[in-house]
Amino acid sequence: MRWILAAALFYPSLLTWVYFVALADQPSALQQGAYGLGKAIQFALPLLVFVWPGLQQWRAASNSHPMRPATALHWGLGFGLAAAGLIWTGAVGWFIPSGLMLDAVEPLRAKLAGFQLDSPGRFLVMAVFYSLVHSGLEEYYWRWFVFAAINGALNVRPQRETIAAACAVACSSIAFALHHVIVLAQYFGWASPLTWCFSAATAIGGGFWAWLYHRCGRLLAPWISHALIDAALFAVGYRLVFGG
Repeated sequence: MRWILAAALFYPSLLTWVYFVALADQPSALQQGAYGLGKAIQFALPLLVFVWPGLQQWRAASNSHPMRPATALHWGLGFGLAAAGLIWTGAVGWFIPSGLMLDAVEPLRAKLAGFQLDSPGRFLVMAVFYSLVHSGLEEYYWRWFVFAAINGALNVRPQRETIAAACAVACSSIAFALHHVIVLAQYFGWASPLTWCFSAATAIGGGFWAWLYHRCGRLLAPWISHALIDAALFAVGYRLVFGG
């Protein structure tokens, strides 16, 4: 069963490399097909929980600490709004005017053209889908499945519950950030500090959402928080590509 967890941790990075790097110069239909099939496989993987007894036991062992749903929503909204505001003000107030993000503009336009998303209308449709739907699917994959399964697998002794949860938060959040490293490196370069700073910020976000899910046992608060941050990122992307 551990091979399932290993696959779950690294499959998104492999998929990202395939459709984002290996197929970058291929026809749009091939890029879109690889993306659609790969994502379908990724988000079907957690369904093994319902048919694999071992995974059911691991999830059952991943007990959440009590946090009232309203409190969790406050945490999620607060983190999401703060991070979204920081992303927008940092980009518009510093990164874009200083030219630090200039090198990302043409690769971003080329990638959007490869997926036939290089018009404002199509970009906005993609932004809405990613912010509202894809963010929820990622929370279901990374927090409900990956984090909970790792936590349950490590949580074999009650006295080690805190250590198990901390390790699960770290492992799931680092793996969550890995495929973002691949994406960011295509825009800023592997040697750019921006690639690694933004990737570290992604890992921090993933760690917060894993902690919040562990505390409340529900996906709504992490999902809302994730959606707010994705919306800010796409707003910056729109500004870069279409805003001059």
